[in-house]
Amino acid sequence: MFTAKITKRINFSLNVDVIYDDDVENVKPGKGPAPQILQLMGIGFAYNIKNY
Repeated sequence: MFTAKITKRINFSLNVDVIYDDDVENVKPGKGPAPQILQLMGIGFAYNIKNY
């Protein structure tokens, strides 16, 4: 997981999960099982509202 604060109000996050599952077949049948990769990217915006 990688998180960065780009500006005072904008944040960026990147999450990469890699798992290896023997039950998953590869695109090339002779090569065998392959890892599975899941990528999530998020951009957040924060704003404070003052209470009067």
